[in-house]
Amino acid sequence: MKSHHVKAMALVGVLGLVSVPAGAATTYFTGQKSGATFSFLTDGTYGTTMTALGSGASSFLIAIDDSALTLTYDAITIQFPQSTFSYSTTLTVGLGQTATFKTDITVNAFTVTYDGSQALALTPTLNGQFTIANPTVPAFRPLALSGSYKVTGPTQTSEGTFQTPTVSALGAAAAFRWSTFDSTGYPETSSLVGGMSTIPQVRWNGMGSILNTTVDGVNVNVSFRDSSIQSVLAAQIGDVALRKVPEPGVAGLAMAGMGLLVFRRRRGLV
Repeated sequence: MKSHHVKAMALVGVLGLVSVPAGAATTYFTGQKSGATFSFLTDGTYGTTMTALGSGASSFLIAIDDSALTLTYDAITIQFPQSTFSYSTTLTVGLGQTATFKTDITVNAFTVTYDGSQALALTPTLNGQFTIANPTVPAFRPLALSGSYKVTGPTQTSEGTFQTPTVSALGAAAAFRWSTFDSTGYPETSSLVGGMSTIPQVRWNGMGSILNTTVDGVNVNVSFRDSSIQSVLAAQIGDVALRKVPEPGVAGLAMAGMGLLVFRRRRGLV
C-alpha cells in the first residue's frame, strides 16, 4: 500500500511539472449565452422571404495572454435546435381559379463554429476595460444544412428531404466581434461587451435548392438565396459573462494521467 501511495504521488508530481510550461501567461475563460439567431433569404414560389431561426445557444472558449495583452477566440460554437418554418399563399391554378398552398420546412439541428486563432490586441481604456482589435482573418467553419419539407395543396401532398452542399463562410472577419473586454474580477471573471455587426456581414453562399416539386399541377420550389444578408451576429448574442477555467491541455493531460494510474492499479502493476 505504501508503494501505491508513493507512486501515485510521484505521478501527480510529474503531471504538475509537465503541465505548466515555463513562462506560461495564458488565462482561459468560458461562457454561455442563449438567444443567437441564424437568418437567411429564400427565393421561389413564395417570393423572396427572410427567415430567422432563433434560440441558438452559444459556448465560448477565450484565451487571454496576460503578458502580451491579447485576446483569442479559441472557439465559439452556436448550437441551433431543430426548427420548422412555413410559407403559405394563394396561387393561380387556372383561368379564374386559385388555390392555397402551404409549405412546412424543417431544418435539422446544426452548429455554427467560429474557430479563431488570431491573437487580438487589447488596448486599456477606462474602468478596467480594454478595446479588442478587429480580427482580420475570417474564422467560421464551413456549414451544411439538412432537413425535410411538406407541401400541401388542395388535394395533394408532397414530402421529401434536403441536404445542402458544404460551403465556406464569406464576408469580413470584423462582421462577428466584440468591441470591449471588461476585466472586472480578473483573473477569476471577466466579460465580453458590445457585440458588434458590420457590413459586409457573415454569409454562406451556394447552399442551393431546398425543394422543387409539383402538387396539384403547380410547381412549388424554394431555394436558399445567395446574399450579403447576415447569417449570425455577435450583436444578437450581446454581452457575455466569462469565468476562468484550467488551461485545456493541462486538464486533458491530468485526466489522461489519472486514467493511466487507475488502469495500472487494476492490473496490479503499481
